[in-house]
Amino acid sequence: MNAVAPQEGRLFCLDLLRGLDIFLLTVLGAVVRGGIFKVWKPSESMQLFWYHSVTAFQSPGATPTGFGLWDFAQPLFIFVCGAAVPLSLPRRLDADGRPTAAYWKHVLSRVALLWICGMLIRGLLTFDLSKFTPYSDTLQTIAVAYLGAALVLPIRRRAVRFGIALALIAAFGAIQATCGDYSQFGNISRIIDERLFGAIGCKGKDFCYILTTMAWMAMGMIGSLAMEVLTGPGAQWRKAGRLAAWGAASLALGWTLQIWIPPIRYIYTASFIFTTLGYSMLLLAALYAVTDILRFRAGARLFILFGQCSLAAWMLSNFFGQAVAGITNRIAVGLPRLLGDAACLPLVRQLVEAAVFIALLCLWRRYRSAVRIAKLHGKGN
Repeated sequence: MNAVAPQEGRLFCLDLLRGLDIFLLTVLGAVVRGGIFKVWKPSESMQLFWYHSVTAFQSPGATPTGFGLWDFAQPLFIFVCGAAVPLSLPRRLDADGRPTAAYWKHVLSRVALLWICGMLIRGLLTFDLSKFTPYSDTLQTIAVAYLGAALVLPIRRRAVRFGIALALIAAFGAIQATCGDYSQFGNISRIIDERLFGAIGCKGKDFCYILTTMAWMAMGMIGSLAMEVLTGPGAQWRKAGRLAAWGAASLALGWTLQIWIPPIRYIYTASFIFTTLGYSMLLLAALYAVTDILRFRAGARLFILFGQCSLAAWMLSNFFGQAVAGITNRIAVGLPRLLGDAACLPLVRQLVEAAVFIALLCLWRRYRSAVRIAKLHGKGN
């Protein structure tokens, strides 16, 4: 299968949006931090922006506020995960729209895979609870978003599913507003994590998880509904406009809520949730118009690769990162002799590592294609 084509049953815009997001998180961020910043030597304020320090928990005791590109990357990935649900799960429902055994097997196996991979990244193999927390990785936030979208998908009335998502966000926001505050150590999400994780000998994180599960499930549900707009009946431009209108409404709500509620990524305040959902829907609608209606797809091959192999890319970056660096060291061992003390040396070395990363991802993509072809031949025989 051509890497620039979307997988069967998918929209091009979805794989492209996910690919752009995971490319930012795994490759572009590393090139900027490990290469461009060392060569360019920007001001401290510029570096702080990239490192996400314009937002939550940078000043202990102060109300953390802010919203930047790095803040948007994770919630966008959560939204995209929910958007993939109506493309893969409906065919596993029976003729009456009820979940089959195959439906739940697919959902639970996917959730388990993401959860275990997240635990591996966060130190499961250290067997040290003081260093490992069982619920503390981005893959696990994606798992609960996927599960939330899958749980409500069999409900035929979309208004009911939308109401459930809004009710979860409202309940979550009400708990945040009435129990504790929005400071670093006084927010209820942080308090719950510290107490429950502490009870089993683990440490809570600045990024909160247990209570925030409500928000991630709701975002997965809304991502699923957004994709159903694009895959449903009607003219393509009308569907793109409808989704863009949803996004604009969500963004307006998020901006309005910011008058009273600070947008905080680490605890997913209501203003942050609706702001990120708004941007996510607007981006998806724009890419749908460009790539699926106008069919303009030039230069998308690399990002489609990342979109179709997003889990592998995340594991390469966060679990096998030292292995990738080791391969790079072997390949780039002669760079100091070739370039001497040139200022560009760190950037060149980082670009070599990015090339190694992409090459490994291509090999994984070819392996997956070979396995898929072998299964098809097996069924044919």
